[in-house]
Amino acid sequence: MSYLQALWALALCAVLAAAWLDAAGASALAAARHAAMRAAELAIDRSQDVLVETLAAEAEGGAGVFTAPSPGPAIPVCPGASEGGSPCPLWVSTAVTLAGQTGAGSNGANQTALNVQGQPAVAEQRVGATVSAVVATAAGVPVAQLSRRITIRTLATWPYATLSGSDEPSVEGIAVGDFAGACSGGTCGDDARVHAVLTCSDPAQPQLCAGQGYVPVDAFTSPPWYDANAAPSGWSQ
Repeated sequence: MSYLQALWALALCAVLAAAWLDAAGASALAAARHAAMRAAELAIDRSQDVLVETLAAEAEGGAGVFTAPSPGPAIPVCPGASEGGSPCPLWVSTAVTLAGQTGAGSNGANQTALNVQGQPAVAEQRVGATVSAVVATAAGVPVAQLSRRITIRTLATWPYATLSGSDEPSVEGIAVGDFAGACSGGTCGDDARVHAVLTCSDPAQPQLCAGQGYVPVDAFTSPPWYDANAAPSGWSQ
């Protein structure tokens, strides 16, 4: 179990324990529904992290067009259920759909990806995705459903992939703004572009690089691309 999975499991244990220990009747039902929604939020956060990790691995491997991770089986959200404990009344499943990517060309384009860094050593791309989670009873009846639209930047160098935009806050209340490639403010004081620079390096004769600074080699382009997340809601990245 990874560190993220462990945190996710502990958070689910806490919210579910609080719900099922609540008073009987309507109060307990409301608490259970709240717990189900919380479980969906946590599942989306975890699925989003898995997507970023998956795209990072693909970018590090030199992928030009990216693929979404396959959906896993529904898992119980009750403490101890996966270790053979009492049957769990709630199960959560997640799915990821890629909504578009700059590497797939401009056919049907409805967006412009601002200031994509075209230097081969960086090879920035934008990937749109929708992450969804469904919490259901053991009989398969949905109790809570959520989805989140995100944009991810991929790079040919570390960190290889990073979250760029989200249409809603994470469980921690962090809302990632629509800033991919933005360059605003006086003399571009609010600069969200990825920059490329060259630096002198000569291990055999390091004195040759003495006093040499960084040389900017930015190669920005703003290619058109199709992102299903942009229509019809107008949420753009």
